Formats: sequence, structure tokens, C-alpha cells
Amino acid sequence: MGSIQLGIQHAVGGLASKPERDLLMQDFMTVETTNFPSDGSSHTPAHHYSEFRFRTYAPIAFRYFRDLFGIQPDDFLVSNKTVSYSVPFFITQFFTRIKLFLPYL
Repeated sequence: MGSIQLGIQHAVGGLASKPERDLLMQDFMTVETTNFPSDGSSHTPAHHYSEFRFRTYAPIAFRYFRDLFGIQPDDFLVSNKTVSYSVPFFITQFFTRIKLFLPYL
């Protein structure tokens, strides 16, 4: 589970350097793949887990919805540490809220 948390921290932290902009349809289809070697790289920190690959689906879209719902990046990261036992639970809750919100657009 620690590798998942490390991947989420890297994905959310990496978005801070990207400028905010309007949401585009292509943002929902973006998949970013990052390799995390144990020794680290120029883009990833060193860690004690075995080498892993982390995929981030629609990172700009998810940032937009986190901002829309008032979820700060630090709060988001802390909530993932406390609910790390159930990543599917988090995803289900997130999409449930989006489904409730979309009819208002």
C-alpha cells in the first residue's frame, strides 16, 4: 500500500507545477505512466519498495473536480493515508459525487 501512496503523492504533487486551465475532453482520456525504480530517478524519489509502475488516469480532470469540490491537495493526501485500506472505496465515493453533480452542468 505504501507504493500506492507514494504514486498518489507524486501525481498530485506534480500537478502543482502545471498551470490551471479550462477542462478539455482530451483531459478525460489522458493516462500518465511513471516508473518508480527503488533507487529513484530524476523525477521520482528513492524508496524501500520494489520497483513499480504507477498509472494516473485523467490527472487534470481529477484536479479540476477536487478544486470544484474544495478538496485541498494536502487534505486529499492525508485522506488517502487514512483510507489507504480501500482505494476502490475512495474511487467509488468520488464518482458517486461526480454523478450527482453532472446533471447541474
